[in-house]
Amino acid sequence: MLLMTASAMGQTSRREANNNIPVRKHNEHPAANPSNHIENRRNIDNGTNTYRNSEKVLHAFNREYRGGREVTYHYPVPPKPREYRRVHYPYPSPVHFSFYWTPEIRYEYVRLYPAIGYYKYPVGYRIENVSAYDALHCRGEIANVYGKVFEVYYSRYNDEYILYFGAYYPYHDFTAIIPGEIARRYSPWPEWYFEKEQLIITGLVTLYEGTPEIDVRTNSQIRLY
Repeated sequence: MLLMTASAMGQTSRREANNNIPVRKHNEHPAANPSNHIENRRNIDNGTNTYRNSEKVLHAFNREYRGGREVTYHYPVPPKPREYRRVHYPYPSPVHFSFYWTPEIRYEYVRLYPAIGYYKYPVGYRIENVSAYDALHCRGEIANVYGKVFEVYYSRYNDEYILYFGAYYPYHDFTAIIPGEIARRYSPWPEWYFEKEQLIITGLVTLYEGTPEIDVRTNSQIRLY
């Protein structure tokens, strides 16, 4: 049975109560208010991909949780470990889905993620399809991450829908962050629409608290399969 507990008034979050959690305003640089913001840095990935420059890349984190009213969801037991689920509950592979790098695609994705402007993917390069279990190994790369959404959380403060793949937070395998204006193009109730669905999310894979995620910026990055 799913139980829910809540504390003081304020913002709702799927985290344990912690009033020291930093706050970010959408599209605001963390340095704008040092007392409330900290700069969260993406992992620096030198990589060995021959299509990329060797210089280090810094992917600035642009998501936040706000302290205040905390809602914690209690489950009877933690889910099976990731490695166990990888073997016994693999995500179905989208075998008929292909995504190739073209000048038009490059222009679109540089607009969405300016940090990849110098990436040297050749024309015709096939963007890799990666299971949510293995998305961690593609950090700093454009990838098609596929898997099954376990649950969806809506952040009213940011108007963002946070899709947790594989298991509930903090045991999930992968996260997709979808702005509300994009999510509501699919359904007036995105929480119900995306939950338990098998999705392919295409975009720049970054890390948050050690878990891979993609910050979705257009509806063409989301596909059901």
